[in-house]
Amino acid sequence: GEWRLCECSGWPDNSSWRNLVAWCWSREAEHCLIVVNLSDAPVQARVRLPRRGAAGARIDLKDVFSDSVCEREGSEMVEPGLFVELPSWGRHVFTFRAPPSPDIAPDPPP
Repeated sequence: GEWRLCECSGWPDNSSWRNLVAWCWSREAEHCLIVVNLSDAPVQARVRLPRRGAAGARIDLKDVFSDSVCEREGSEMVEPGLFVELPSWGRHVFTFRAPPSPDIAPDPPP
């Protein structure tokens, strides 16, 4: 598989997103998204997937720690990004499947 850093962003009146780190791992249709709050305060942010293969698909995000599942549009996860809200020192580890998209080329190597 391949690890990639995910871009995080926020809003002009809320810079808490700067305390997040996010990565995604992909191998064909299997994916994992890890988001961690590195601060002692709650955070809200948008986390963008670095690959566009999820666009156009319905994605079931399964939280590894709670077994809860939330459904999202793949397009939202690419732009503007998945909305996350975490408590202090909180984390999400989501697994999901997204079909490979033949009309979208993979990202070039860093």
